[in-house]
Amino acid sequence: MRLLFWILLLSSIFTIIATIIQIYTDYRDSRQSLEVSLEQIQETVLPSVAVAMWKLDKEVMESILNGLLTQRDTIYVEVVDTYDNPVIQLGVINTENSFERLYPIMFFNDGVQAITIGELKVVVTLSEIYRQLTDKVLVILMTQAVKTFIMSVCILIIIDLLVIRHLHRIEEWAYQVEIDKPDQLLSLTRKHMQKNDVLDRVVNAINTMQSNLVKALTKRKQAERLVNSIIENSPSLIYSKNIDGHYTLVNHQFLTTFDFTHQQVIGHTDIELFPIAFSELLNKQDSMVKEKYQPISFEQKIDRKGQCEYYVVVKFPIFNDKGVLLETVGIYTNITDIKRKEQQIIELNQNLENKVSLRTKELEASLTNLKEAQSLLVESEKMSALGSLVAGVAHEINTPLGVTVTASSHLSEMISIFKNKYQNGNLKRSSLEELVNTVESGSMIIMKNLHRATELIQNFKQVAVDQSSEHKRQFELGSYLEELIYTLNPQLKSGQHAIVIEAETKIEMNSFPGALAQVMTNLIINSIKHGFKDIREGEINIKLALINETVQIDYKDNGVGLDASQKEKVFEPFYTTARFSGGSGLGMSISYNLVTAKLGGKIQCLESTTGAHFQLNIPFCFE
Repeated sequence: MRLLFWILLLSSIFTIIATIIQIYTDYRDSRQSLEVSLEQIQETVLPSVAVAMWKLDKEVMESILNGLLTQRDTIYVEVVDTYDNPVIQLGVINTENSFERLYPIMFFNDGVQAITIGELKVVVTLSEIYRQLTDKVLVILMTQAVKTFIMSVCILIIIDLLVIRHLHRIEEWAYQVEIDKPDQLLSLTRKHMQKNDVLDRVVNAINTMQSNLVKALTKRKQAERLVNSIIENSPSLIYSKNIDGHYTLVNHQFLTTFDFTHQQVIGHTDIELFPIAFSELLNKQDSMVKEKYQPISFEQKIDRKGQCEYYVVVKFPIFNDKGVLLETVGIYTNITDIKRKEQQIIELNQNLENKVSLRTKELEASLTNLKEAQSLLVESEKMSALGSLVAGVAHEINTPLGVTVTASSHLSEMISIFKNKYQNGNLKRSSLEELVNTVESGSMIIMKNLHRATELIQNFKQVAVDQSSEHKRQFELGSYLEELIYTLNPQLKSGQHAIVIEAETKIEMNSFPGALAQVMTNLIINSIKHGFKDIREGEINIKLALINETVQIDYKDNGVGLDASQKEKVFEPFYTTARFSGGSGLGMSISYNLVTAKLGGKIQCLESTTGAHFQLNIPFCFE
């Protein structure tokens, strides 16, 4: 019935709209037709009326105007003169549903000059047009109403045959189907031509939905069985209570722990099952969960069968979809064994702390001894380097001093000979000239060698002071390295080795020259002893550069170099490749510590295809 109502309502609305459009169109056409006939009066009637009026032929005028009254919808005509005096009046004036048109009556004198001699008034009624339109509206509405009713009935019959009866079948199936029986599928009795339409798709969707529901129900039952199995087999005590405090669920561990049966617990409260003090404690905990509306956890001690047991308790609320509290759940996990082990661990830790404290004191004492030994080794290494330097310088000084002694001895001998000749009276001019030449050449030899010995001693004094002290001062790097290399000439000469220093500009540093001298000495001595062990005329190249307030010293030699394993361990203390040749293995370790700690920079061993390659990066001004 509701469908029929809407069909009738919509059909009526469409019919009324269509009728209004049609009536408006007919009214417009009728009105245009009337306007056309009125326009024709000016062309057909006015000239004849003008001639009759000019001739004052009233009979002719009446005849013409009577003919005009016979036209459709014309109800009144009137002719007046130029002074608005009526000349002829025919018909009856009805102001309802009517309108008038005025036409000036013009007479053309001799066909040229137009003279206004009066005015024609024509009144036309629309009543007939309205009546025809009204009749038409009634006919259209009646016809459309009958047609709409017949169509509605037919549509209802068709819908009932094609849809409604199938919907009733779907409704009947929905009330009878059992969700846990997947074989009860929906089917409709329909003709072959009606298949594969919307109803078939609806049926397929319903059957698919039922299948999905069955699967979901199966999964839910499996999940429930799994949850129940977990709860029942859990080593923890698990229970749930409703908002009134009655137990609704307990697991096997709960029943075993408190020695209850399922019937004794379900539907009962704590006050009915436990002693008053314990039941009040449980009720207080449940009240906290209900008040806070959130989980709580704590540890609880329970005396059971004369033994004290410890539990970790977690209690939380269960809500429905609207946020209303339904139940509270409690989980008690026995941690008695864990507590005992914790106590054992605490006791062990206490003993361990005592042992660690004692061992720490022993290690601190050992560390102190180790640091003292390390300091002694560092000082020993420094003194060893300084001793090698002293030995080399002493060897170098022997040569000029020996030449000086020889020259002075020769001079003394020549003076003695000259004195004897003078005393014996055998002195000649040639003897005097020989003495002068000998003294002059001997003096030059003595001065040259003494100057060389002085230079050696001065360089040695500066380097030795720097290596034996730890004072910071300002120095020019290139010149200082040249002085250092000069003191190492004895070691270099033994193998005819050469050192080349390259610097683009002079680099003024404010740092610890002694530390830098020891590092460079260690590098050079290592190249001589290890890199140039079986090599004559080895070459060491030292490049100096200032990069962003950092001094970069690039050290390379063309010796045997280092393999990958040696590069990894080169800065480790006591690592040496000459263990049985007197090597201590501390040179490069000391150099690393001096560069990183004393000079505030870094040193690294780089890859090189020929020889050893080290790079030092040191602040040019150490703060």
